Amino acid sequence: MCKSETYVLDASFNPEEFVEDIKKAKAAVGEATHEDAQHLQRFVFISQVLLYGGHVLLLTGAALPFGAGALLSLSAGALMIAYARCMKWAIIGHHVSHGGYDSLQKKHPDALPKHYKRGVFAIGFRRFFDWLDWMLPQAWDVEHNKAHHYY
Repeated sequence: MCKSETYVLDASFNPEEFVEDIKKAKAAVGEATHEDAQHLQRFVFISQVLLYGGHVLLLTGAALPFGAGALLSLSAGALMIAYARCMKWAIIGHHVSHGGYDSLQKKHPDALPKHYKRGVFAIGFRRFFDWLDWMLPQAWDVEHNKAHHYY
């Protein structure tokens, strides 16, 4: 891993206090619950509605004669797809790839579908359903989970 020459911690930074703050924050958040699982499933459902609805609007806009209706349909469709992609990556993929639901699935295996687990989410053929993006989930794991959070 390369170390940045420009990243300098303030002289008042205390690594022991920082670790204690992280432990307190983790304890305050607690373990994932069934309510958290339902919350995730709502986001998954909303992202799917936005994604498929956006494609329907794009196809509708492409079929309409050029005009305000077509432009509105195309714009709304593109915006819906953009929101769906952001939700898939920044909300759903981020939390699942951090392992935020792993402990819940160990204690309550039926709380979520089995693919909402670190190391399973978007791996293999699931990538086409969970995270169809330019960046491989394994690369995100290295760049984000390891280089960003543990550097």
